[in-house]
Amino acid sequence: MAYSTLDDVFLLGLSAQAFVVLARPFDAVDGASATIRLRAHGLTALDVITFEGTEGGALPTGISAFTPYYPIPITADLFRVALTPNGTPIASWAVAGSGSSVQVDTTRRILAHNEECAAEIDEHLTGHKPPIQADPTGKYPQVLVGLNARMTARAAVISLAIENDAYRVPRDRLMDREEADRKMLADWEAGKPIQPRPTDGTPGIAENSARTAAGVPIDWRNCGVL
Repeated sequence: MAYSTLDDVFLLGLSAQAFVVLARPFDAVDGASATIRLRAHGLTALDVITFEGTEGGALPTGISAFTPYYPIPITADLFRVALTPNGTPIASWAVAGSGSSVQVDTTRRILAHNEECAAEIDEHLTGHKPPIQADPTGKYPQVLVGLNARMTARAAVISLAIENDAYRVPRDRLMDREEADRKMLADWEAGKPIQPRPTDGTPGIAENSARTAAGVPIDWRNCGVL
């Protein structure tokens, strides 16, 4: 389970508009097998895609614009589509159409990256008994939420090959912060509390490191031990 939500990614990582991905025109279509050639399509069986037609063009028979479909990769350049995740591929198209393109739904990929980044964070929280538990109000430490959101946004920018010039500055700032985020992970792995509190007796990083080495987990809610 991730520490950040999709809303957190858009609020603390990058705005949703920054993840706009342009539709990619087909290279070729074989109607007899309902196979699409799109060089280096990069699609997986977990993706969700939609089809669009250019003005004056026509979608393949039976394909509806802006309806979710699920790709079934065949090779790096070829794929077919199904109506359900991992479903039976559409057998054929009577008319292959022309002037068609495919667009990836970014939400599925962002959520997948969110889970992956949370797992990566947990790998650095060995002294905190991961996964971190929410407080009684159901909230995780904000610093952890923000880190998860930023890591997710960076991964999605790369995975989706984002080239939205309108968001170049915030995207560059996000990328520039990666080194600081990596240091934060290293500090947590060394035993630094996730959310230090200015209270007497709060253990320091050296003391927490010793506790970590002894197998005593750290509690982020009071910076003591569980």
